[in-house]
Amino acid sequence: TLFRSNNKEQHCIYVMSLEKINKLNPAEYTYIDSKYGNTNKKSMGCMAQELAAIWSEEEYVLLRKDENGKLIVSNPDQLIYPLIKAVQELSQKVEELENERK
Repeated sequence: TLFRSNNKEQHCIYVMSLEKINKLNPAEYTYIDSKYGNTNKKSMGCMAQELAAIWSEEEYVLLRKDENGKLIVSNPDQLIYPLIKAVQELSQKVEELENERK
């Protein structure tokens, strides 16, 4: 899939934050029903309901409802960008602390 990310094609650019990432509870889990995933091996991720409390299905492409109306994570790659921002914020905090010690 080709992803387009050009500021001339987007509007309402919003800055993400570490605060949102800190609300997540990544988990290991196994699927109960094989139609959703491998029932014999563990998967890793965040629960769709938890993500929806931070990034709503109506507003973000991260989530959608499946054919049965169940909320699912449809674009987990969308989590990369808030994670990048969180690392940047943490790096800045570390740098500030290191500067205070000098």
